[in-house]
Order: sequence, then C-alpha cells, then structure tokens
Amino acid sequence: MDKNALKDFAMKSRENLTRMMRAKLENLHIEDELTFKQHGNIWENEQHCLPAMTDSEYKRYESLRSVVKRDGLKSVIERAAYTWFNRIVAIRYMEVNDFLPLGKNFESLGINVLCDKSGDFRNPEILTISKLRSTDLKIDYDRISGLNDQDKYKDILLAIVKKLGEAIPDVFDGDTENIDALVPDGLLMPNGLIDNILKLGIDQFKQTEIIGWLYQYYNQAEKDRVMGDRTKKKMEKDDIPYVTQIFTPDWVVKYLVENSLGRFWLDRHPNDDLEKKWKYLVKKSKKAQVIHDGRKIVDITFIDPCSGSGHILIYAFDIFYQIYESEGYPKSDIPQLILNNNLYGLDIDDRANQLSILACTLVARKYDDKLFSKNIKRHILSTRESNKINLATFSPKGEAGDVLEYLFDSFRDAKEYGSILKICSLNYDSLREAIKDDQVSMNFELDKALEPLIAQAEILNKKFTIVVTNPPYMDKYDDRLKQYIKDHYPDEKSNLFSVFISKCIDFSIDGGKIAMITPDAWMFLKSYTKFRSNLLENYSIENMAHVGVGTFEGIGHVIIPTAFIVSKENNVIGDYYKLLDTKPADKESALVQCLNGNRKELTFKSSSADFLHFPDSIMAYWVSSAMKNVFVGNKCVNDYVKSIHGLVTGDNPRFLREWWEVNYGNTFFNCSSSAEAKISNKKWFPCNKGGQFRKWYGNNDYVINWKNDGYDIKDYGHATNYPPRPFEPVVSWSQIASGDIAFRYKPVGSISDAGGPSLYGDNGNLSYLQGLLNSKALLSISKFMSPSNNNNSGQIAIYPIVDSVSVKDEVISITNRCREISKDDWDDYEVSWDFKIHPLFAYGIDNNKLSDSFLRYKEYCDERFNELRTNEEKLNKIAISLYGLENELTSDVADDRITVRRADHAREAKSFLSYFIGCVMGRYDYTKNGVQYAGTGTEMPKNNIVDEDGIITILDKEFSGKDDVINKLRKFLTESLGEKTLLENMDWIADGLGRKDTERSEDVIRKYFVEEFFSNHAHMIYADPTKRSDGRPIYWEISSGKHNAFKALFYIHRYTPNLIAKVRMDYSTPILRTYERRLAEIETQLKTTIETTEYNYNRLDNERNDLQNKIEELTDFDRILKNVADQKIELNLDDGVKVNYPKLSLAASGVKKNAQILEAIK
Repeated sequence: MDKNALKDFAMKSRENLTRMMRAKLENLHIEDELTFKQHGNIWENEQHCLPAMTDSEYKRYESLRSVVKRDGLKSVIERAAYTWFNRIVAIRYMEVNDFLPLGKNFESLGINVLCDKSGDFRNPEILTISKLRSTDLKIDYDRISGLNDQDKYKDILLAIVKKLGEAIPDVFDGDTENIDALVPDGLLMPNGLIDNILKLGIDQFKQTEIIGWLYQYYNQAEKDRVMGDRTKKKMEKDDIPYVTQIFTPDWVVKYLVENSLGRFWLDRHPNDDLEKKWKYLVKKSKKAQVIHDGRKIVDITFIDPCSGSGHILIYAFDIFYQIYESEGYPKSDIPQLILNNNLYGLDIDDRANQLSILACTLVARKYDDKLFSKNIKRHILSTRESNKINLATFSPKGEAGDVLEYLFDSFRDAKEYGSILKICSLNYDSLREAIKDDQVSMNFELDKALEPLIAQAEILNKKFTIVVTNPPYMDKYDDRLKQYIKDHYPDEKSNLFSVFISKCIDFSIDGGKIAMITPDAWMFLKSYTKFRSNLLENYSIENMAHVGVGTFEGIGHVIIPTAFIVSKENNVIGDYYKLLDTKPADKESALVQCLNGNRKELTFKSSSADFLHFPDSIMAYWVSSAMKNVFVGNKCVNDYVKSIHGLVTGDNPRFLREWWEVNYGNTFFNCSSSAEAKISNKKWFPCNKGGQFRKWYGNNDYVINWKNDGYDIKDYGHATNYPPRPFEPVVSWSQIASGDIAFRYKPVGSISDAGGPSLYGDNGNLSYLQGLLNSKALLSISKFMSPSNNNNSGQIAIYPIVDSVSVKDEVISITNRCREISKDDWDDYEVSWDFKIHPLFAYGIDNNKLSDSFLRYKEYCDERFNELRTNEEKLNKIAISLYGLENELTSDVADDRITVRRADHAREAKSFLSYFIGCVMGRYDYTKNGVQYAGTGTEMPKNNIVDEDGIITILDKEFSGKDDVINKLRKFLTESLGEKTLLENMDWIADGLGRKDTERSEDVIRKYFVEEFFSNHAHMIYADPTKRSDGRPIYWEISSGKHNAFKALFYIHRYTPNLIAKVRMDYSTPILRTYERRLAEIETQLKTTIETTEYNYNRLDNERNDLQNKIEELTDFDRILKNVADQKIELNLDDGVKVNYPKLSLAASGVKKNAQILEAIK
C-alpha cells in the first residue's frame, strides 16, 4: 500500500473540498436573509441573488439554510466535505471490487461510475445512456437530456447516492438533502477528485484497510494544527477526534482480537483448525480445562468503544465468520448474523462512524453478494448530542417522560465524553412507544432524532462478552471533561486512556475479556498507583505484547505502547513479550517468534500477585527472582532524603536563562540561604534543569530570576512547587532522559526546576545515595521502575536502598572523589561558571608549544578518565554485592558511560579559538582566572590583546588590516606564547581543524572562521544543553550573505545602540571601497597586460567575478545595515539571546524580521 500517495490524496482532497464547499455556500448567500416568491412550481429570489429554483431545488436549499442556521457554517462545510469524500471513496471501493449495487435487487451490474473500462475519468461508463437505463436508478431522463456532461453526471451521482442510501443508509442516507445540494464541481475535470482517486490505482482499493488510512490522512492537517499549537492547555470538544486519532497496525489488531474473541471461543470450543489459522494467538496447553457455560457464537457480543474507521471491527468480523463457519452455519446467513447480533461500535467522530459502518458492511458484502437486499440492523454508532434536538410539543408523561428527561440530561454535550459516559438501565422502550403514539412527534420525525439517543443509551448500559479498542491518549481536558472524569473516574484521571481501561472493564461481562493497546505509563508511573493496584488486585493480565516505540507510524518517541488482554479472573499467570528494544520493522516478526516459542529471551511469565510486592505495584514482569528480592526488607530513597519535584515557573522562557546570557555582575553563584539572596539584591541564581547524560557533577547551565525571593515568578501567578529549601546542596537528575539516568551533585547555591528534580538531605546520605544511584545495580533497577523517558521524583523516591555500615564510608569517599574528578573536567570548558583558563595554558610548558601542552593535557585527561572508571567499577562491585545481583551484572564500565572527556585535538583546537575570541573581546584574560568582562559589575582587562571596540572582521581574504581575525590570532599567539613558536602553534591549530598537506595553516584557520566558527560556537559551546539546535551565543555574527563579502563578530556584553553604525562606517564601508579598488586594478590588468599564461588570466578573471559578487552583495547589505543602525536598537541582556537577537535580525542576510538566531546562520 502506497501510504505516501494515500496521504497526499486525502490531504489535498480535504483542502480542495473544503474550499469548494465554502465557495458554493457563499455563492448561495446561505447566511443572508433572502426572500422568495412562488410562481407555480418555480421559486424566485426577490433580491435577485440566485437563479430561479424548482420545487425540489428550493426544498433542498431551505433544508441547507436551516441546517447552517442550526449547526453553523463551518460545521456544514466540514460535514459536506467529508461526506462527499467518503461517498466517492466508497463508490471507488465498491466498483473496483464489483460490489456496486445498481441493480433492482442491489446486485452489481459491473458498470463503472467513476471511469470507463480503460480507467479514463473523462467519460465514465455510467454516462452511456444504454448502461444508465440498465440500472435501477431513479433518473429524470427528460431533464438530463438537456444537460452537459458535468451537470448530467451530478444528477446521476445523486441518484446513485439515493440508491446506496437504501443499501447502506447510515453512510449514504438517502435523505441528506442539505449535503446533496453541495455536489462537488469539476468532478470530470483533470486533477479533480475523481481523477485523483483513480491515480491511486486499483490494487490499493482491493484492501479494506485503505478506508482507515484515508480517514487518518484526511484528518492529518487538523491533527497537525491541534498538536502543533503548544499554547493549548486543554483540548476542546471539536479537537478531540483529531488529537486522539492513531491508526492501529494490522498485526496489533490481529493480536488483540485473536487473544480476546478467539481465545474466549477456544476456551469453550477447542478447535485445532481455527487455532492454526490465528497466527497471533497465544497458545495454551492442551491440558487446559475447557469451560462449559453453554455460550453459542450468536450470543457473543463484541464492542469497540472507540471504533474509529472500523479497523478492529473488520478483523473481528473475519474471526466471527470463521467461527460461524466452523459451527456449520450456512455461509450466506453468516454476514447478516454477525452484523445483527455480534458487532457493536461507538465513536465520537461522525466521519469515522460513517467509514466504520462502510468498512464493516463492505467486508460483509465480500462474503454475501445479496447482503444489500437483506434487513440489517447495525449497532455501530457515533455519539449524538441532545443539545439541538427540537421536541416541538412532545412532552410524554410518566416513565417515558422520565426517560426522555434523563436522555436529554445525560447526552448534553455528549461528544465531550463519548463512550466513557456512565448510563443507567431504564425502560427505554417506554419512550419508543410514547413517540409512536404521538402523531405530532411522528410528523416532526422525532423518532429519527431520538432513536439514536435511545440506541446509544442501550449500548452504553449494555455488558459485552468482548471489549477491544485503541482508546484516545490525552491528558489536556477542558473544564467539563475534567470535572466529569474527576467525578466518575478519580483514580484514572491522569490520562483518557486509563479512563477507558476502567470503562472497558465495566463494559465487559464477568468472565469476559478486554483487549487494548495504550501507552505503558499506567504500568509504572506513580500517578497511576491507585488505578494499577485496583486492576491487579481484582483482575489479571492474561497476556501482553509490550511493543514499544515505533509501533505507531509517525509518532516517534512520544508514546511507548503496550498491547494487552485483561481477564476478569484472578490469579491468572500471564504471558508477556518484551519487544521494547526491537526495531520498529522487526516488532511483528519478533512477536510471532515469541508466540512460536523461539525467542525465550523476550518471553516472560508473571501473575498480578507478583507485581503487588513491588513499590507502587509497578509491573516489572521481566525481572529476575534476585531482583524481586531487592525489594524485600529494604528501605527506599525517601527514608533517607526527600525527593522533590522541582519548581514549575509556568513560563521558563520568561524566567530562565543560560548563565552566560545575562549580566555576570547581577548573578549570585554560591548563595547559601534565602536571607543572603535577598540582601544581595541579585537577580539571577543557578537553576538545576536536567540536561544531557552526565554523572557526578556538571550540566550547570541555567540561572533563574529569583530576585526578592522569586517575586516576579510568584506574581506571575502560574508557578507551582515552590522550592521548600532553596540553595541547599542537592543531588539532581534529568526528569526527561532518552537513555540512562544519571545523578549529579549540585553544591550550595541552586534552585531545582521541574526538569531537574532533586534529593535534599544530610550530606553524608546524599553522597551515599548518589554513589549507589549511579551504580549499575540501581541503573538496572531504574530500567523497570522508570522504563519510560520520564524519571519523576516520585519514582526515584521509592528506589530501594540497601544500608550497610560496613561499606557506607567507602561509598561516600569514592563518591566524593568522583564528584571532584567530574567537576575538574566540567571546569575545563567555558560553559562552566568556575572556568579559569584554557587547559592548553593551564597545562603549558616552558617551550610555549601548543602541541606539547596538548600532549601533557591529554595525558592528564587519560589519567582522570581511568581513575573515574576505576572508582565507578569499585562502586559497581560494592552495589552489586549489596543487592545480591552477582549472577546478573558485572562491574565493568564501558567508555561511553564515563562522562568525563578525553582530550581531542580537533575539539581542543576549536575551544582554543573560542577562548582566543573571548580574550580579544575582553571576556577573558589569559593571565588571569575566570570571566573578566561580562557587563555591569565587571571590569575590562587592560592589555594589548583586547580589541578597542570589540568588533572583529572575518573575511575569506585579508582586507581589513589589524581587525582581521587572523591578524588578531597572530598577535594573541605572539603575546601569549612568543613569536618563536607562532608558526608552529598556527600549524597545530590548523592540523586540529583538518589541514591537508598542501594547505597553508593560515588559510585553513581563516576558512574555519568564515564557514564554521559561529555555527560551532552557537551549536556546541554556548547552546541550550537540552537542545543543541537552540543556540545562545554571546559572540554574534553579522553576515552579508552567501558570498562572504562581509562578516564580523561582536560581543553582546559590549553591545551599544551605536555598534551597528560603527560596524557600517568603520568596517563594512571601507571594505566595500577596498573591493572596488581591487576590482578596478584587475579590470586594468586584464585590459592592458599581455598575459603570459592562460593560468594567470583565469586566476584574475575568477577573482574579478568573486569581487563583483561581493560588491553587489555588500552594496545591498549596506542598506540593511543603515536601516538597523538608524534605529539605534537597545538591548536588555536580562531578556536573553532569544529575545534580543530578533531585534537585530535585519542585520543578518536573508533573515526575516523577528527570526530566531539560528535561522540566521542557515
């Protein structure tokens, strides 16, 4: 199946149909107050906006106008668009599969409606009069004889819809006058709806699954819109169908249905032939006891309460058919029996409901060519609301009146709640009888309005044998839904999927089966503890395929799904298949191998009782007996220290910065108490916010506005979880971690954010716990206690801790040394606020050669790396022994798990160049430790290195004299390391940048500054540590464009409103004049010089072309610079880079106003 083609077709069709329906309604002046006069059977509009209409046309127009007034223009546009989309898709499916019921007895006549026999859309077979007359369509042949092909085709299409409405009324509904008035235009035109659906080919329409995919892709644009709106704090009723739409893979559907419906039947009626057919069935022992409860196949009811486009129901139909067939039922009777007796479905989305009914009907038609002529009572409904039903004068008394009132109350805004509604058992037939007995209500067709409410009430109150679904996943509720869930599902409120787990259990009979696929959060997270414990204490997981990331197409790492079957029985030993680590493409085959007994390493058995021994009853089905014993008799983290979630500011971009963005003098890095913070009157304080995988120490990047005890945050009004003990030493970790969890020590002075939850307590306990938590023993425990990428404070709080007096001091000692080593490594780089001097100066030797300094530093890094590895392996050995896991774990630590760095020539060369820029800008002084100048409260170094105005030009040739970056580098190396080693040190830097044998060092370094420096600075050095694409550079680049006519760096802490004007007057304009003079020289040379070689001529010609491009680019750029310079833009460093950079965005070539910084360097 070509899903890309399906997606393109569905999304474009929605866009085109929606636009077309809107235009048609506007042309009909549907919202205007028009008046009409009747002349015989002709109706004329008195405002002369519309052409005259026949009686039938006017009736259709009035029907459309009333429904627009009732439901709103947008709703009608959407309904008309998706109805016509569904109709054309259904017609195409039926004509490809020879199902199209155009004959008198609803038989197929083999006539194509959308094309001719060759597949050409321009002359469909149905337009041939002889073919048309052979059908049972109600056509006014006199009328169509005078029409052109386009209009004739519309009339025929409406007649086909009427005919199909008799066969499948729920989808085609022969009485949809308001939709029929909006037949799409241009159906027989190139690139129209019909032309495009034919381009999908025939083979795709031979699979019923295509209906589900087209539904998903039809809604894709709306889903992207809703999901992409990060400002949404809650999902409104109309958004729910989009945000919760996920198409379940075919193999998952089969696993769910075979192990619920299939297993329920085989437990009562063993059948080897059926068992062999069902590839995804979990096999049971032949000695398993057969259940004798007398259930026949006609008695088994199956519901999907979130039926979507019917994927699960379609496969359930197939399984029912096989069972009926095995029981000897006549084949021609089976489809009707299944639709009338076995299959039920509910969904909040009318679009999905249409397709679900269509899909089930078409799969039934596949088995019975006379199905359309039979009396079918389908039980597949979309949620109906009582809000807009007009009862006219209908007001029954007694029991019927009570039922009516109850239905209206229960189903007000019912699409908000859908299948989770809890409905009482009442005598609903009493209302049916009251409607029939009331002639007025029958005249107003109230039976048609109220019957859907009655039918859905009966389904919502019914108990089913089998419940199978893929429920919605959503935790952003609007107020009504939030209150309903709070009132009726208090233990399941964390997410809509857990609400549905409970609802599905309620839906099922005693002894029934519930099969679902949901996120696995309910198995592990603390917020689901009460719900999880209740489920495990009262029911059993019969089997589970823990399928993991990549199961759903296009969802990525957001959801970790698991498919499972719940049995309403206790003490069942469940089969579990752990597919979390298998590749998406291999998951299905891995499951089949498990089911065939071939992947023992992925197969486990557990009972509900096993999980109740774990903290919070987490469902770690794969752990060994030794691991289970860890939880017996031991304390947990919270018995020693307090695990605290961290501050939620409500708006981190407003209150958090990377520490290097703001005024250094207004930052307090080692505050010891709230009192000291207040007295200091400082604004910025260190903030723990998680970050990349790093153990022991580091990831100290953020500061938070905590001036006056966090007054601004508290005044903002959206903050929660205020720090109870700010500035105390803590052990912190990243709440969101895609890989292993790592614990870092944060000394006095910080505040923990929600992204960096922390442990507070006695220093000795913090050290002991950090040592254990960073060991392989606790890491292996974290894999099942926090199996998702979310490591919240509640989960860490219940990690088991073995307290041993005999090893505690040793663990503390090793841990403290690991912290020292990690801090030493972290402080080697500029992102540390404790950075002193570049390591190549710190480890320099008397000969002043960078190459020798690097070798010495490399040796030191290797020693540091190996010592940390040795220490970690000691801790692992201690922890593995304490936890009794000697037979499961080894103490060795792989290189990629050691989170201090080895020296690297390329990295050190680049970091050295960054440090050099910092020295030239005045941020650093190679003769002193730490930051020197970074705004108010700091002082500019007084030496020969610091540039006078803090502007450095970066050009691909030397045109700017002393301010040229390479000249600056020469001066820096000469001043700091001496003139004798200048060339050798330039060579070492260039070699680190990848110099080739034929290249000059100066050229290589210049090229790096022109092409890579700013990107490396923004992405790798001064970047958001959690998102390297999101830079926070402090040296900003001004760039004229792709020809590199002009580039310059300036330091944001030295920015003034006149800086851009200075760049223009003192740098870019003189360089432009230099280009012009050089171009004139070349022009003269080319005219007057007799070239001795072709090489010299080509060289000059190439240089001329390059200069012409540069002059043109810089001339254009000069206008941009002038524009910015004239504005004299003010920057407030406390606003941060992301706010400040867009203010100067016009100074970057090709960047739109208000673009973000990294967009400027693409």
